[in-house]
Amino acid sequence: MKRLANQNGFTIVEVIVAAVILVVVAVALLGLYGNNFRWIVGAGYKTEAIDAAKSEIDGKIAVGTAGNVDSITFSFDGTIPAKIDVSHTVKVFGTIIDGIGNSTTGSEQIELRTFIPKNL
Repeated sequence: MKRLANQNGFTIVEVIVAAVILVVVAVALLGLYGNNFRWIVGAGYKTEAIDAAKSEIDGKIAVGTAGNVDSITFSFDGTIPAKIDVSHTVKVFGTIIDGIGNSTTGSEQIELRTFIPKNL
């Protein structure tokens, strides 16, 4: 049998090795895709629950059933960047409002709490 001088191309071993490498990479990427997809769907459920809680809080503010007057107290003891030498306490009056939101399709539930300062 006569041998050709210019034989170009891949051997069967090189083709099989390349195919195995391609399959390994494809399987790894598909695994990452599945995990990321689950994470994205879960984040969507959480966002839906947060939006529902915000809507509930907005409804309470609009109707005027926000809750009792409460206050938040801040104390500065000279450790803030302004280096205040004496202790200062600031009391802010306002209303604390709670809202609970559930996602309609997932099992995510969010409880939000917000503080609205009151004009004195």
